[in-house]
Amino acid sequence: MHLFAYLLWVGERFTEIGAMAAQQQLSGNIIGVFFSDPEKVPAEQLRCELGIQVPPEFEAPEGFKVREIQVQTVAYTVLKGPYEEIAEDYRKMFLWMKKNGYRVAGPALEIYLKGGPEVPPEECLTEIRIPVMKKG
Repeated sequence: MHLFAYLLWVGERFTEIGAMAAQQQLSGNIIGVFFSDPEKVPAEQLRCELGIQVPPEFEAPEGFKVREIQVQTVAYTVLKGPYEEIAEDYRKMFLWMKKNGYRVAGPALEIYLKGGPEVPPEECLTEIRIPVMKKG
């Protein structure tokens, strides 16, 4: 239930980011940075940021900010298919991390490589990155 509400909340922001990107003639991938777990946090309390890749000299229009994502070691995978299946990919990643001695070291990122209303759900591509560090 939380995941569905969360997608609706994020969906509203996709429209805003898309409109700004078109106005600014940006063509980078949209990125979601997720600070909350939709399986554990009610939809109205979820924290995330949505953005789009921009060139280094980009000056954000009013209402938007520029944030640099630092280089980091990540576990990652690419989901091909409907976004509603992403929870399973996260589950598999967390199992892999546990088996290989890693722990989460920051918020998850989702990079939307291919998607939108014109793309059939089975053709969508979403890269998931989870910052990791070896357990000490």
